[in-house]
Amino acid sequence: MIQRIQTVYMAGAAIVAILAVIINLDWLRMALLCASAVLAIYAIFRYKARNVQMWLNWLNIAINFTLLGIFVYRMLTTSGEGFLSEKGVGVFVPVLSIVFLFSANKAIKRDEKLVKSADRLR
Repeated sequence: MIQRIQTVYMAGAAIVAILAVIINLDWLRMALLCASAVLAIYAIFRYKARNVQMWLNWLNIAINFTLLGIFVYRMLTTSGEGFLSEKGVGVFVPVLSIVFLFSANKAIKRDEKLVKSADRLR
């Protein structure tokens, strides 16, 4: 069902990515953030296929780890104070998104166990 807690977690990851797109000016980071947001929104609507939803979240986590690496590299190589997304909040966007997606996967696993146990009782 779409009204599960994992939907809230995936929506949180999408909202964080969309807000970061507004802050960010670099085309590569903006493309990865857009891909992360679109993938999270797509995963929300794949609620009937929980395994597919989990794999989409793992792919999104990989995108966010790549994004985190890019943010850290940019933070270490740029001198002085840059934009807010360069030296400040932007680094925490992928971390927050990863936390949301891990929480969503944990909730999806819990739902999968519940469904399997209910199927055994039938």
